[in-house]
Amino acid sequence: MGPILISLMLVTAFGFFAYFGSQKAELLLAGKPEGRLDRLGDRLKGFWQYGLMQQRLVRNHKAAGWMHAIIFWGFCVLLLRSLVMIGIGFYEPFHIPGPVGMAYTAIKDLFEVAVLVMVAYAVYRRAMLKPERLTNSLEAYAILFLIAYLMGSDFVFDSAKFAALAGHPGVFEEWQAAIVPKLLTPWFKTFDPSLLNGLYVGAYWSHVAILMAFGVYLTKSKHLHVITALPNVFFRALNQPALAIQKLDLADETAESFGVVTIDDLTWKQDLDLFSCTECGRCLSSCPTYVTHKPLSLKGLNDDLKHHLFAVAETKADGGAAPGEATPLVHNIISPDTIWACTTCGFCETACPVFIEQVPRIVSMRQSETLMEARYPEELKKLYTGLERASNPYNIAPDQRPEWAKDLGVATMAEAKAQNRPVELLYFVGCMASFDARNQKVAKALIQILQAADVKFAILGKEEGCTGDAARRLGNEYLFQELAQYNVAKFTEYDVKTVLTACPHCHNTIKNEYPQFGGNYRVIHHSEFIAELLQSGRIKVNKSVSDVMYHDSCYLGRYNGIYEQPRVVIDLLSTNGVKEFERNRDNSFCCGAGGGRMWMEETIGEQINQNRVEEGLKQKPKVIASGCPFCLTMMRDGVGAKGKSDEVQTKDIAELVAEALVGATPHRVPVA
Repeated sequence: MGPILISLMLVTAFGFFAYFGSQKAELLLAGKPEGRLDRLGDRLKGFWQYGLMQQRLVRNHKAAGWMHAIIFWGFCVLLLRSLVMIGIGFYEPFHIPGPVGMAYTAIKDLFEVAVLVMVAYAVYRRAMLKPERLTNSLEAYAILFLIAYLMGSDFVFDSAKFAALAGHPGVFEEWQAAIVPKLLTPWFKTFDPSLLNGLYVGAYWSHVAILMAFGVYLTKSKHLHVITALPNVFFRALNQPALAIQKLDLADETAESFGVVTIDDLTWKQDLDLFSCTECGRCLSSCPTYVTHKPLSLKGLNDDLKHHLFAVAETKADGGAAPGEATPLVHNIISPDTIWACTTCGFCETACPVFIEQVPRIVSMRQSETLMEARYPEELKKLYTGLERASNPYNIAPDQRPEWAKDLGVATMAEAKAQNRPVELLYFVGCMASFDARNQKVAKALIQILQAADVKFAILGKEEGCTGDAARRLGNEYLFQELAQYNVAKFTEYDVKTVLTACPHCHNTIKNEYPQFGGNYRVIHHSEFIAELLQSGRIKVNKSVSDVMYHDSCYLGRYNGIYEQPRVVIDLLSTNGVKEFERNRDNSFCCGAGGGRMWMEETIGEQINQNRVEEGLKQKPKVIASGCPFCLTMMRDGVGAKGKSDEVQTKDIAELVAEALVGATPHRVPVA
């Protein structure tokens, strides 16, 4: 076709691609170091599942997911076709010979048809359906047009070639296997030879030119994710859960700052996250802050940080500010309301098809505000005072912690040790169940269950301290580490091996974050333990309730994968099984209390808990059950705000079990 021209085009395209690509690579190399090459087997497995097979993409939003997946798979299949087209430029008869070539021709044609259909659907979806989570732009339509043109020009090239060179052996092989071009060839044969040749040559060179220009364009456009998404999946966080906050070395005297202060404080993986955001908006569909009109859009946050990263890079290239002098992000690039709105529910991370890690980055910005600037919402002062002075958010004296259990015959670990009594597990009560009147009833119900099952347990009593979950997620890492180290020391003192919790926030912190301080324990949530007791026959219950709807706690479900056990418990109690929220399991909608938001006022937009309750009330439940003190409080308040307190009860699953126990005297207490 033209060896000199195709060579010039290749050199030009690869030159620009290398130039612009190297700029992005330099940004990644300038990011702070972060190890992401561990467990190569798991990384390769995930690369196959989530990168090549697009499992996350097609799981939710199925129509759009399949549309994007088919376009992606089409491009993967057509990579070989692109190489063949370039080869034709050097040697016109170039093709894949024999049965392999014929099979590939047929597969390639099928995928090109599928991609064209999906592009048409994408245009219809953007122009007519207009999903709220999508940002419509001319650039998006231009990309779709270029994709369609690559598919169409390939069909035109093949059809014109088959019509003009039908007798050539290699062409005849391709023609036999072709699908669409084979149908078009008789029509193309009716064209004037000069027109046919023009279509043949024009389709080829325009196809190759757009193909090369497209590759260069990606390095400079918001569609950079086409290049970086697969690497981002490979380098995804493998720690379980991926949402665990990493420990800061607060004793590092060489550290200039803690948390993310400027764009230069992002790690190379966090920079890669920004490059890889596809702006698909999946992170928004069940994001409690976005849905209720808070000033946080994860897609928008990514976009703001990415544009700032590029702007700072250009400034440095022009001899501007040095890395340490870059603009502080919060208050300048990102609004404080944005970072403090997040409930750390983790929906964004489980929904993202390319595994962008949002929560740790937001917490890091909170850390910089709290540790470096002492700037945080006013209402958190009371929380921090209580945690610092009394190791609880209520600032109640520690010796009052076990008062709720004084008449229940519950031993403390100190008493059990002094009396040399065996202890199967430590029941870690938590701050809410210790000091909040409503949640004390949950603790009493759990005690009744444990005693009915003859479980040998004890509590820490006045020696128990707050796990520090809220402090860590609000960015007060110094306070969190003090609280964590105290509890780990107490667990060590009593040789604790197994910890039972009724609070998913305590559960997550002790199980997934205390190992950072040498605290490694078997940690069981009460829903898991109650399910074990019921299934083993250590306790029995009557089917005494109906129309029970279960609300998945974010820190129980998304953070720790506990979805089935609470449902097993309810199914054994309920006469008609478990009612489900429309948004359930890993798509569940947050109650609004996570990430320290339990201790903050919700003054912007719709109340998150009311949005959740309104969703549940459509199914007319008699009980909304949960397995979290935060969720229980938020569901109760939401039901009350909707004027349904007389019709719908809000209960912890432990209360439901305690009331249905067979052969035990229930501690029946009015549910507030």
